[in-house]
Amino acid sequence: MTGAQSKLTRGIFAGLIAKIPQGLLLFVCSELELLYVNTGVAVRVPSLLGGDWISNVYWIKHVIWGGVFGLLFAVPLLARVPGWLRGMLVGLGHAAGTLLIVNPLFDSNIGFLGLGVGPGFPVIVVVFNLIWGVLAGLTLSLWNRLLPPDSQAKQNNKPAKA
Repeated sequence: MTGAQSKLTRGIFAGLIAKIPQGLLLFVCSELELLYVNTGVAVRVPSLLGGDWISNVYWIKHVIWGGVFGLLFAVPLLARVPGWLRGMLVGLGHAAGTLLIVNPLFDSNIGFLGLGVGPGFPVIVVVFNLIWGVLAGLTLSLWNRLLPPDSQAKQNNKPAKA
């Protein structure tokens, strides 16, 4: 595996992994009705244990988008930035992508910046994507510390013992 492939793979998996605790925190805040987007209107997140196919599709989509936006960790400009800060920058990129591209294109009810839901929706998206970014950045840093990318490349290029 080349260095670029390793960075892409690690970014995808860090994004996927970080979406799980971020999603659980989002769900708990939703259940406690802490996510108000407008006066008296709270965001509701489907239950992970709901059992219906709509809940399952929501969570699968939620985790997959984490992997897609995890690709941003491979951007060379961010290579020397500490993991948590790189995560915050990538999290802001994730929030911008969600508010400016994903929501308007894939959900006409939400609209541009999510303002169709309420004025507080963009704030919720930014805050939870910052949380995701920090979690993904720390996951990636830990992974790189425990198994540095160059040691993995050297291990894969070792000649077979006879």
